[in-house]
Amino acid sequence: MCIDAHTNTYEWGRFMLRFSGSKIFVLKFLFVALIFAALISFKLSPTYICKAYEPDNNDTPDTATYLELDGAAEGRLEYDGDVDWYWIYVRECGLLTVNISNAEQSVIEQKYGKNISADDGIIISVYSRDGEEVFDRGNSGLYRLKESKPLELKFGGVPVGVYYICIESPDRYYTKTPYYVSASVTQIDEWEVERNGKLEKANVIDVNKEYNGYMFYETDRDCFTFELKEDGFIKLEMPYHEFIEDVKARLRLYSDGGLTELNRWSINAENWYEHFESPEIGLPAGQYYIMIDIEDQNLWRKKGYFRRLYRFNVHYSESGFWEKETNDLMSDADVVKADTVYYGSVRCNDDIDFYALNLGFEAETVLAFEHLVIYDTQNFWRIRVHSAKGLEKPIKEIYIRGDKYLTKVELGKLKKGKYYIEITGNDEKWGSETYNFILKTDHEHIYGNETTVKEPACNEEGKKKAVCKICGYERFSVIPALPHSFGEWTETKAPTCTEKGIQKSVCTRCGEIETKETDELGHMGGKWKTVIEPTCTEEGLEEQICERCGEVLAEEVIPIRGHRMMNQSVTLKEPTCEEEGEYCFLCKDCGEILSTHVLAKLNHDYGQWYDLIEPSCTTTGVKQKECRICGATTEVSTSKLSHSYGEPYKISGSIFEPPIVYKKFCIYCGDVVRVEVWDFKWVLPATIVAAVILLAGAGIAVAVIRIRKRRQCQ
Repeated sequence: MCIDAHTNTYEWGRFMLRFSGSKIFVLKFLFVALIFAALISFKLSPTYICKAYEPDNNDTPDTATYLELDGAAEGRLEYDGDVDWYWIYVRECGLLTVNISNAEQSVIEQKYGKNISADDGIIISVYSRDGEEVFDRGNSGLYRLKESKPLELKFGGVPVGVYYICIESPDRYYTKTPYYVSASVTQIDEWEVERNGKLEKANVIDVNKEYNGYMFYETDRDCFTFELKEDGFIKLEMPYHEFIEDVKARLRLYSDGGLTELNRWSINAENWYEHFESPEIGLPAGQYYIMIDIEDQNLWRKKGYFRRLYRFNVHYSESGFWEKETNDLMSDADVVKADTVYYGSVRCNDDIDFYALNLGFEAETVLAFEHLVIYDTQNFWRIRVHSAKGLEKPIKEIYIRGDKYLTKVELGKLKKGKYYIEITGNDEKWGSETYNFILKTDHEHIYGNETTVKEPACNEEGKKKAVCKICGYERFSVIPALPHSFGEWTETKAPTCTEKGIQKSVCTRCGEIETKETDELGHMGGKWKTVIEPTCTEEGLEEQICERCGEVLAEEVIPIRGHRMMNQSVTLKEPTCEEEGEYCFLCKDCGEILSTHVLAKLNHDYGQWYDLIEPSCTTTGVKQKECRICGATTEVSTSKLSHSYGEPYKISGSIFEPPIVYKKFCIYCGDVVRVEVWDFKWVLPATIVAAVILLAGAGIAVAVIRIRKRRQCQ
């Protein structure tokens, strides 16, 4: 933290130390500030962290507030008729869950100034992007929010896309209701995906796999579709459902793209865990549809039910000997052969199963009919045998009681030709019952060569058949399953020092993959590597690293190296004429100063004297000289100069008129001296002496000149 002072910017600590004048004051100030910040945080910070807040203008889907998945938003229904819209984006198909709870009491009092009643309620609906309501709540969607009990609403599976959450109040008594709302999506494949209320929007499912779903409201409808690649029989199972008491669900099976209803069942139980299982139904290969809905919608609405969970699967077994719906007309009869057991189911009292038999020979024939025991002596079954002429008059008509599980009927000797068997129920209260039958003949089969119907595969048996040359009866036999033919092992995951590797081998026939683990390699120690170089004062570190994975295998400490002194000294401070200098010896590795020494002061090295102030005849002078090293100066005084007068010149008087007055001037200062001469005794002798000397000098000079000329002539 920095504070801008009048002159410069200082850090907080420096600022306080500079302007308070006391470190104790700084510590007191920081302590008080810390307590104040803690009190403010405790007072203002709510315990519920909210990532968004509902704005005032989110009353339509176009102005909806974005709600991040796994995030939260806080909102409030401000007035009568206020509606809050939020939108979410689901990136992967999964189970949508919306959590909503009353806001915390402390936050409510702070923001709104009142307590929220526990009787306040709201309505929640979820819409798709195109405005279609995915989960219609209606009046049954009113939820009471209590302060300590957040509400978790599981809305079932939703596909990828944008969805809208609508929150509204049922009437004016529930305005000013604060709430927190959040949404999350759990990725799961085994849940129904909503908006599957029509057969053309049915969820695609796999047989022999369990799925989960919800019945949310009375008009909710869940549709599923599955494909049978081979003829066989199915059984619809609900290992768990919540359709109990007077809540009944309806399960319907369709073919032909939903145009033909094959069967329907009413699902109701006395407890939650009662298992529902439909009779087995033979179906040819093709596409089929399942619809699950509520049977009594008015009762559901009247009692205010909502959201019932169920779990179901389509159990499928491949078989070529089940009746294939729909075979309710002679023209749609399933073709059967003699001496072969066939299975079927009469689903209701108006269901009729027709079978067509092409008998290629004349033979005594017996119809053996078997069914589950029904503990009733009434005639539950009616079987008719028709000739190819039609339904006018059957060859044989049999009624079978419910308590007789096996009935054998002799049809006598049937001629070669085509016959129809009609099987139906004979009771208005008929439920769905299964049966099997066989038309046994008395001739001996003569089989032709066996042909392969299904090639054997890896771990899957094949099938061969031989056809009777007389009646066409097919005898099937099993071809043993083939063992896998695995190829060479290839590496899919290389082993490491600590983890095992994986190798795979692919079967050349079926593509089955076999895997096996390979042993871990173990570490391979390499050279030691210095990680931290030792210094003069600290230890170093070296490591041995695995050459394959880089993991550290071992560590060793490198001892302290110690200081090594440089041979040459380093001057820290140059000496001067007035101060001592300093030099030291450094460590050549780390540069630390190992020892320091004093350099003696230098002697002044003065230059020549020079006059700083010239002396005069009246004043003294000053001489100065300067040190060539440090520039220091020293000074001395010089004496006054003596007057130096020039030649006197006469001002007045003569020897004949004494006194003779002379004046002399000092050449330095211009001082004037006046001289008067009164004694002339010395004038004449002096004049004579001067004349004699002058003449003598002139004679000598002439003599010298002559001598030089003579020498030059010689």
